[in-house]
Amino acid sequence: MTHKEIEIKIGFDQIRIQLQNACQSQVAKHEIEKISFGTDYEAIYLSLTQITEFVNLLQTGKDLNFLALADHAQHIENLAIEGFYVRPSDWFFLLKSLTQFAEIKRFFSQEKENLYPELYKLIERIFVPKEILNELNLIFDSNGYIKDTASDELFSIRKSLQSENQNLNKRTDSIFKAAKKAGYLSEDQTISIRKGRVVLPVIATYKRKIKGLIHDESSTGQTTYIEPEEIFDLNNRICELNFAEEREITAIFINLNTNAKPYLGDLKNIFVAYLQMDLIRAKAKFAIKFNCIKPKLKRESTLYLIQARNPILSEKLKAKQRDIVPFTLRFGNQDKVLVISGPNAGGKSATLKTVCLLQYMLQAGLLIPTDEGSEIGIFDHLFVEIGDGQSVENDLSTYSSHLKNLNTILKFATTKSLIAIDELGSGTEPQHGGAIAEGIMEELIKNKCNTIITTHFNNLKLLASKYKEVKNASMGYDSQNLSPTYQLNMDIPGQSFALEIAKKTGFSTQILNRFMELLPQEQIIYEQTLAEMNKSKEKIAELEQSLTIQKENLKQQIEVYKNRSSELSKQKNEILHTAKSQALEIVSKSNKLIERTI
Repeated sequence: MTHKEIEIKIGFDQIRIQLQNACQSQVAKHEIEKISFGTDYEAIYLSLTQITEFVNLLQTGKDLNFLALADHAQHIENLAIEGFYVRPSDWFFLLKSLTQFAEIKRFFSQEKENLYPELYKLIERIFVPKEILNELNLIFDSNGYIKDTASDELFSIRKSLQSENQNLNKRTDSIFKAAKKAGYLSEDQTISIRKGRVVLPVIATYKRKIKGLIHDESSTGQTTYIEPEEIFDLNNRICELNFAEEREITAIFINLNTNAKPYLGDLKNIFVAYLQMDLIRAKAKFAIKFNCIKPKLKRESTLYLIQARNPILSEKLKAKQRDIVPFTLRFGNQDKVLVISGPNAGGKSATLKTVCLLQYMLQAGLLIPTDEGSEIGIFDHLFVEIGDGQSVENDLSTYSSHLKNLNTILKFATTKSLIAIDELGSGTEPQHGGAIAEGIMEELIKNKCNTIITTHFNNLKLLASKYKEVKNASMGYDSQNLSPTYQLNMDIPGQSFALEIAKKTGFSTQILNRFMELLPQEQIIYEQTLAEMNKSKEKIAELEQSLTIQKENLKQQIEVYKNRSSELSKQKNEILHTAKSQALEIVSKSNKLIERTI
């Protein structure tokens, strides 16, 4: 199964969409597509550290806006092409980006490298070409308009343009007023521009009254736009100056392109840093949204998830004003196989998917939604067998596809792989399915593969008593209210609660009694034993909680005693010191009295 197929199975494709929505640049969104399951411990650790630092930065109220600079990278890279012309709008964007990058670098360098060392490393060696920055500041004003002083020639051209436009406005205004007084123009008409030239909007019936060049007419044909011959020369002169202005601006930027070429490598480095920062920021935004943390990263294959939550499921439930039920799971080292059982619709598959999703997220370099204290190892591969694998193209039934995938897992899984199988052995006659499932489980145990499965088969639950590597877990069920609790209970197999669920769905007592008669006696005893074990575990949990509270109370009382004992000891020392001082004073006075008496 490819990584893309696994991502869809476990929901990582939706995580990817969330990350893309948090990116500021289109290039970063494309880079998010490249995120995948990795096995390089150092690279994963670095990614988690960088994201954690950015989370800490965002939580101080500071944010960095990256202006989507990476989207303009290609235009600047084309500087290497002879004769290529970068548009002024792209140069102005570069100016804003260089200015901002210089501020970001200054921010991190002002003792911030101690707070965000890995983020600072991304930019500390990147050089901001001040020569290009200064030249851009000479060309553009704060609004991106090219300054008159960008060159001496441009200043001269624009000064002439200003003078000629003033002359044109005076002359045109005079002609306009005369034509309007003569009734050649409508009352609501004003001077217009057509093809860059000043024209009068003349009523069509009077177009012969004004000598000049017709440039256009209205859609109704009632208005004709005429350039009076008296302003031909002025319009021509202004057009010539506009062309000269364009040529001079082009020359300015051609010169800028030439000056910038030696700094192309530095500019590319800045683009890369912006892209990296944008990606890290998006991951940090995601982490804050779903309360993700950096777990303790382990080199060995192990899992200890504390209060784990599925971010996609969490968001869906939140939309329905419901809270997700987190779970705690410990797995790995000596425990090589975890068997999760329990009632239908009790959350077994959701729990399995969540484990796979969080593992995939971590090895894709993302923080995960668990509580502090969680520990996760690095696995060399993730094998997932979840959901309906029916294939019309390959003429495979669901069960055939299931067996084919299991055979692939047995062939290629290693002791450092993580295997997740939903409803192992299901899809065929129960006795045969259970036997095949048990045989596969024994092979996985023999190969020391890290495996988590969900099942209803009792023979798989009983393997925990046969193999020390197998551990049971179950999904909670409220037998009083006949509803799942979605809580994961470690170290105890789950009940099916099939009869209870049947009762809840409305079957009559007569039919339910018949169900009981048809059940094998050993199955009834097994279910009753599990129920008693669950009750015992609940009592033990209550006792443990009560003991914890008592221990805490005792700890507080001991602390109070220590404080009081310390205070009494302090008072005792103070009293003894005072008494000693008073005694010495009495002796001293007595000696003086005796001396005077003698």
